[in-house]
Amino acid sequence: MTTQVKRSMPSELNNVTEWIDDMRKWPNIMYGDIFNYLISSKAVDGAEMKNFKSLQSYNYFQSGNVDKVLHNIISDARMYLKADVRASQTVSRVNEAYVICSMDGTVEQGWCTCMAGQGLSCSHVGAVLWKVEHAVRNNMTGASCTDENAMWNRGTKRNIEPRPLSNIVFKKPKQGENLLEDLNVNAPGVRDTPMYYSSQELRTAVEQSPLLPLFKIKGTTINKSFVSKPAAKENIPKDHGEHDSLSSCQRCASFYSKYLAVDLARTRDGVIVICNRNRL
Repeated sequence: MTTQVKRSMPSELNNVTEWIDDMRKWPNIMYGDIFNYLISSKAVDGAEMKNFKSLQSYNYFQSGNVDKVLHNIISDARMYLKADVRASQTVSRVNEAYVICSMDGTVEQGWCTCMAGQGLSCSHVGAVLWKVEHAVRNNMTGASCTDENAMWNRGTKRNIEPRPLSNIVFKKPKQGENLLEDLNVNAPGVRDTPMYYSSQELRTAVEQSPLLPLFKIKGTTINKSFVSKPAAKENIPKDHGEHDSLSSCQRCASFYSKYLAVDLARTRDGVIVICNRNRL
């Protein structure tokens, strides 16, 4: 499918070797330009696209699925845009979306390596347009673009990590609404996993936890691990830390004695050799 889509692109686009990351050069794409392209422009069969569903691609952008947008200037009036967009059904697949547009914001055509890419108006293409529109609407492009604004285009393609339900926004954003400013959806989830150094610490924490009834369900693995007797000798390594004296750390003293301690030995020929103390 990727090969078929790239064959349908202009030969000039397939021959582009340099893609530039510079928001100051982005075209002046606005809401009307996106609507005109996705709804009113001509499809491959000559009829109007009327792809109203692609207007929902705003959710792709707001969900952080659009990577860094790059561009290649064709002339003073036209340019190519390119970005990787994460698929909606699987987080492991990334589609390449391309757009050719005028500097005034008129979108001429779009392509994508997804299954609907040859239709010229898939949601991944729309997501790229919405990202540019957001930057234009918030004065993040042009000569006023600062280094801080430029970092906003660094891309959002990364692994999706689990997070507490309280940090997840179960809401579809409306056009013009920016959920990314209210919540950093790309921040890794907080893994608050405590570590216990004794069975008594674990038992105390469980008894104070609202999950205590789960530990009391007889016959379950979690119940058996909770009520079983602790091992006769607990050997959970603690943080090592820094120190200068071997006598203050049994682990360092043991390692030194086993691997580093040496003795001088004299052979029958009178040659002095250095031998590991434990291998004499």
